[in-house]
Amino acid sequence: TVLLVDDEEEVRRPAKAMLERLGFRVLAAADGQQAMALFEANRSAIRCAVLDLTMPVMDGVEALRALRESDPSVRVIISSGYGEQDVTARFVVDRPSAFIQKPYSLQALGETLRSLLAPPRAPETDRDTRSG
Repeated sequence: TVLLVDDEEEVRRPAKAMLERLGFRVLAAADGQQAMALFEANRSAIRCAVLDLTMPVMDGVEALRALRESDPSVRVIISSGYGEQDVTARFVVDRPSAFIQKPYSLQALGETLRSLLAPPRAPETDRDTRSG
């Protein structure tokens, strides 16, 4: 399950369809306050959240802070039309787990989610391939 948060219906609707096409169940919210209510009610099912940066009521910075106060391990992708450097500069204390720039494609969203949700790889070890 992915928590999708964006105040613009014309962004939220196609993003929800993309997430569903990638195989996720989607809980959608129009602002950070709605997102927090959904998160609290579905915490154990949510694998990560995709948050818009600029929203009324509770923006992405505030929503990220609230999500992390509730669950410090929650993975959060920040989505914005602004560039990554401009966006990450706004996050002083709590940093997002990943960033995706709008408009994003199904491929970009899938790659971001795969990299974020993939289990950590064991470190590669040097194998001695010499025989005997």
